[in-house]
Amino acid sequence: MYGGSYEEQRFSPLKQVNEQNVQRLGLVWSHEFGTHRGLEATPLVVNGVIYTTGEWSVVYAMDAKTGQIRWTYDPKVPRTRARTICCDVVNRGVALYHDRVYVGTLDGRLVALDAKSGSPVWDVLTVDQYQPYAITGAPRIAK
Repeated sequence: MYGGSYEEQRFSPLKQVNEQNVQRLGLVWSHEFGTHRGLEATPLVVNGVIYTTGEWSVVYAMDAKTGQIRWTYDPKVPRTRARTICCDVVNRGVALYHDRVYVGTLDGRLVALDAKSGSPVWDVLTVDQYQPYAITGAPRIAK
């Protein structure tokens, strides 16, 4: 869950990393997203896969051990939308529920993707596109 809980405290109850062993951590891999725009997403990790977003609401699924991209999904947000977005073309993440990845797009859509393939399952417009509205936050799943 984004933020770790409904309270979004971002606290991890995991015990593998602690004050006694944190100094032994090191970099295993890194990934360049090929952008000079902002990257503000909080990645989610489930079953060895990192799900995150980049600019223009593009979604990435990456192997957590190797960093290899498993799939990407580009919602093809019209680039003219950049004029009406307050905070650049950033996206702050996805939500996961069962076998779906959910992303809000900069043109105001909510998209559900198959978590294994990245294929769209459904796509719904949530805003009046004649207004300067965008979705930059990660979706929330409740109950």
